[in-house]
Amino acid sequence: MAKRFTDSRKWYDDWFLEIPNEHKLLWFYLLDMCDHAGIFKPNMRLLNFCLNSTYKVDDLIKIFPDRLRLLDDGKFFIPKFISFQYGELKNESYFHRKLISYLKLNKIDIPCRQGIDTLQDKDKDKDKDKDKDNTIISNSIYTNAFVPKKVNAYKAPSSKDKFKFIPDTKKLIKDLSKKK
Repeated sequence: MAKRFTDSRKWYDDWFLEIPNEHKLLWFYLLDMCDHAGIFKPNMRLLNFCLNSTYKVDDLIKIFPDRLRLLDDGKFFIPKFISFQYGELKNESYFHRKLISYLKLNKIDIPCRQGIDTLQDKDKDKDKDKDKDNTIISNSIYTNAFVPKKVNAYKAPSSKDKFKFIPDTKKLIKDLSKKK
């Protein structure tokens, strides 16, 4: 069972307020019964049974002329469905690529973002990452403690450094007693 986002502000939308309740119910049915790309394959028998109505395929376009698009194969496409459910489609996303190919298969063109990251942008991002890696821990209580230069690239201490982890116990006790 697919889970979908819904816009709670639809109740303030003039378009939605002006349509009769039967058409509101029909609109909800279309949104719930369409596939992941907003394509609805009409099954008028099921639609009429569920809504206790007598709609015909032609009625759908008459009722929602600006909200539905009839495809060559007799299916309907809800153009605003994708942008509402998924936002801007990006080729970097595996799911979005699959969705785009499915839309192309159904002969539906929809804009998607492609290649807006330039090489210069990627180089800048790499430089920022390097700067973060080179951050040195400072203001340490234990000045003799072993501190790796790169925070994210921790290496185990060598045998000569292993005692640098043990702070001067006398100094530590003295410092703690001063704080009381």
